[in-house]
Formats: sequence, C-alpha cells, structure tokens
Amino acid sequence: MEKNMIDRLKNDLFKLYLDYRYRPGRLKRYIMKSKKGLEGKRYALSRKDYSGVRVAAIQVKAELYNNPFRFADKMEELVFKASREGAELLVFPEDNLVQFLGFLPGITDMDNTDTEEDDAAGLDDILAELGEGISIADILAFIGPVIKKISLSIFSALARKYSVYIMAGSGLFPGNTNTGAVYNISYLFGPDGTLLGSQKKNHLLPMEGEWGIKAGEELAVVSTAIGRLAFPVCMDATYFETFRIACQKEADIVIIPIANPDADYNYWAALRGIWGRVQESPVYGIKSAMVGDFLGFILTGQSGIYAPIPLTENKDGILAESRYHDREDIVFAELDFNSLREYRKELGREENRGFEKRYFPVIYQLIEE
Repeated sequence: MEKNMIDRLKNDLFKLYLDYRYRPGRLKRYIMKSKKGLEGKRYALSRKDYSGVRVAAIQVKAELYNNPFRFADKMEELVFKASREGAELLVFPEDNLVQFLGFLPGITDMDNTDTEEDDAAGLDDILAELGEGISIADILAFIGPVIKKISLSIFSALARKYSVYIMAGSGLFPGNTNTGAVYNISYLFGPDGTLLGSQKKNHLLPMEGEWGIKAGEELAVVSTAIGRLAFPVCMDATYFETFRIACQKEADIVIIPIANPDADYNYWAALRGIWGRVQESPVYGIKSAMVGDFLGFILTGQSGIYAPIPLTENKDGILAESRYHDREDIVFAELDFNSLREYRKELGREENRGFEKRYFPVIYQLIEE
C-alpha cells in the first residue's frame, strides 16, 4: 500500500513539474515574441467578405518531441509558410499532437526517425521498456491531460498571432477526466485564438480499439466567418454517412486529418475516402496527412484539396494535391462558396428524412443535434 502511494506521488509530481515548466502562459509568450511572427503578421486575415477562402493542407513529417518549444518552433514554421502564401484556413494531420509522447523518459532514445537506422522501436518495444503491465491507454490517460494543455496553448497562440483559422490535427486524450476514457480528438481554432470546437473520431482502426481508445458518437459542424466546417478524423471519411450528415448539417468544408499506417502506398486505394465522399455529398474536402516512420509505423499519404468534379479545372475532382506520399509538403487552393451553392442548387437533393430516422435512428438523429 505504501509503495502504491509513493508511486502515485511520483506520478503526480512528474505531471506537476511538466505543468509548471511548460505552463500555457510561458508557451504563449514564447510564440508571440518570436521574430518570425512579426513578419508573418503582414499576412494576417483582413477581409470582411467571405464568398470564398484560401486554404492550406499541411503534410507533416512525424517526429517525437520531448520539448514543447521545439514543437512550437516547427509548427510555427509551417504556419508561417502557409500564411505567407495567403492561406486563411490551415489544416494539420491526425496524430499531430501525439508527437508529444517524447515527454516520456527514454522514448526519444528508442525512436530513430532522425537516423539512418532500420530498427526503430515500435510501440511493443516501448511498452516493454516502460514496464510490465503498462498499456497504451494507461500512458495516454496519464500524460494526455498535460499534452492536451500544452498543445492547445501552442495552437491557440499561433492562430491568434497569424490571425488564421487552424485545425490543429488530432491527439489521443482523455475525453472526460471522470472516466479516464481516451479518444482521438481533433481541434479547431479561430483567428483570435479561441477554441471553436473539437471532434472525437467516430470510426476507429482495429488497433486503436486494441489500445483501449474509445469511439466518439457525434459529428460537429462549426459556424465560422469562412463558412461552416466539419472536421471528422481519418477513417470517418471511409463511410458515406459522415459526409452526408455533415452536408445535411449545412457544412461547406469537411476536413479530414489522416495518419495512415501503410508502407506499401497505393494512390488509388488511398483515394477511396475523401474524394468519393465529396462527389456523393457536395462539399469541399481538405485532407492533411501525417507521414514518415513513427513509433514503428510507416505512415503515408498525399494531402489534398477536393471538390465536386464540375467545380475543378481539370474535371477530376482535385483542386490541389501533394506530389509526395512520404515527405513534408503544403498544398493550397481557393474555395469558391458561390460556385458550391450554385452547384448544389443545380444538383438538387434526393432524400427521405422520415425513412432515414425510422431505419437508421442512431445515425441520422445527429442531424437534429
């Protein structure tokens, strides 16, 4: 009993140390004072008329960070590049905030993402190193609240500093401190730094379930000055209903952050999600991919910006797409909401809400929420 109390005390002290050393105010001051921001501020939002918006899908090369200031520097570098090109909505990938697992002692030594070695540690190796009986859910429940606080502070400051909307990607965090259940959650910030909304991943990969991650049960659509935005996570785009419900909730843009563990990348297989969904339910789609060797997984994907076929210059449903599936990149496109509205009118909408609610009540009741 005494040993358990000592262990709990050590754990609490570790979290208190991280809370103090990387407290939100300190991180925000660090970001706001960097010289890069003074130049970047010239590219801040100033328009009042949002008949359209310029967006950026940011493809991130995965890395483990054990220092929030290094992570903040990297994220600001990407935000600066995107805002310099006039982007007003910036999208980061799934698991962008998981890169903070480098806080855990020894993990950065075990990960070889910055080396030429081929024997980078996987999660099983890391769990074995941390101790017998430790699960991934245990790790995330323990460190998640601290990482969440740091992550949200960084992206709030970046959104405010550059006066842009940022979908910060997702992290694996406890959704409710009372239950300790861990979810894959994405976050959206406004140009004043306000957290506008969050979204739990509703459709998990099998391995996420094995880790103890829980699935969400809601689909948020957030109203902003640049349109109505939904931002479900990765596998959610595999299912027709996700985009249909978002469209029926009057979303203009559906954002999909992804982190796809597939070493044998196939462009056509990867296109099965967002491209098809955008054609079925007329919205603009933005996909941002996490890529690279990360914790034993080879993550691949091509970030892109998509639209209904008639709204694209080459009549292929693609407004912009990265040429790479395994390296950092940023792609840009202009979204025209007037054209989207006109296309929706021409297309019309065939639906039977009564049928949907009667036979799929759990799914389609979300439209009324």
